[in-house]
Amino acid sequence: MHVAIVCDILLYYGGLAINKLNFTQNLNDLIFLADRGLAEAQFLLADCYYYGEGIECNFEQAVKWFEKAAEQGLADAQYHLATHYYKGEGVERNFGLAIKWLEKAAEQGLASAQNNLAAHYYKGEGIECNFEKAVKWFEKAAEQGLADAQNNLAFCYYKGKGVERNLEQAVKWFEKAAEQGLADAQLSLGFYYYNVGGVEHNLEQAVKWFEKAAEQGLANAQNNLAFCYYKGEGIERDLEQAVKWFEKATEQNFADAKYHLALCYYNGEGVKRDLEQAVKWFEKAAEQGFVNAQNNLALCYYNGEGVERDLEQAVRWFEKAAEQGLANAQYALGKCYLDGIGVERNDEQAAKWIAPAINSGDKKAEQTYTSLKEVRETVRRTLSMERTEIFVSYTHTDKKYLGELKIYLDALKIDYGIKTWYDGIVNHHHQRWWLECGALKEPWL
Repeated sequence: MHVAIVCDILLYYGGLAINKLNFTQNLNDLIFLADRGLAEAQFLLADCYYYGEGIECNFEQAVKWFEKAAEQGLADAQYHLATHYYKGEGVERNFGLAIKWLEKAAEQGLASAQNNLAAHYYKGEGIECNFEKAVKWFEKAAEQGLADAQNNLAFCYYKGKGVERNLEQAVKWFEKAAEQGLADAQLSLGFYYYNVGGVEHNLEQAVKWFEKAAEQGLANAQNNLAFCYYKGEGIERDLEQAVKWFEKATEQNFADAKYHLALCYYNGEGVKRDLEQAVKWFEKAAEQGFVNAQNNLALCYYNGEGVERDLEQAVRWFEKAAEQGLANAQYALGKCYLDGIGVERNDEQAAKWIAPAINSGDKKAEQTYTSLKEVRETVRRTLSMERTEIFVSYTHTDKKYLGELKIYLDALKIDYGIKTWYDGIVNHHHQRWWLECGALKEPWL
């Protein structure tokens, strides 16, 4: 009699419906069999407690019955018990016990346990980090066809973690996972076809895999698919489709997509030109730290495009982008300090921001100093000298030039001293500048 009851219960919990009028009776039989030590019944009862099916949800009871079944060697129960210890559900969180039960299930060949055990070795959670062992267990699970493990193994080959870097092997395993519908693997495979390598460059294949992942709702894939439509790469250019997919990615708070959607509104590409919408999306991306959006938002405030002109706000956003190392923003911020736009004039701050822009090769920053030909030529001629002197004369209206000269020398990392005197007859200030050129580094001279 008990055998028939267990078969009914197993069929029900395997997804086959039975008469709901008999469900309570079956649950009572399940408890009866679990109490008498039948491991499969203990596991199914634990599942009932976990999901609250036919009985009130109770994680503590779920752990109790998973543990009883696990101690009898049931791999699925060992895996679930490990998960409870890892998450701290129904039991105090304990990585050590999580690893113990994962190992038992993994050694019995349970692919999901092998994959999770590998992840612990990879991250060093509850066990010493060991990439080689991570690869070993990822591979065992991957060979059983577990898509997550195939994706993880591919990533190890891509990074060269625990195994020699091999892009062809990475592609092989990404492809196996992608063909099973794993969105992350589909995205990665798209990247490989787009430009990563390990497979022949093929933009049509890149679009194919980006689209599969995008249709599953993966924001990064939606953004990449939009970009392919925008550029006409691997697919006929379609700006309306680009906007559609950028919008889908923005709904998932993807900053890159917000920035590109803003560009579409700014340029009227795929959508009617709308500067206010452009500012809206630049701001959303900027608030997430997207550096190009911060710079473009600053320009909108500076020029009064799509928003009331506000030079202080322009400076604020130029500064955020400059702090992230964007040369254009560093130059713009430096010029604001130099000219006193949106901020009090400050030559030291101007030098601070324009100098890195020059050193990064920013053409606008370099052009700021085209009027300093005399200084540039003097410096060029005296690179081999430890010290040289130049003379500078300026009227009261030439102070901006003098400020730019200081910034230029600071940018070149030249130590200099200044001696100033006043000539009342010609109404000029005169300055003798001496330059210490030993530390000069200007690769673009």
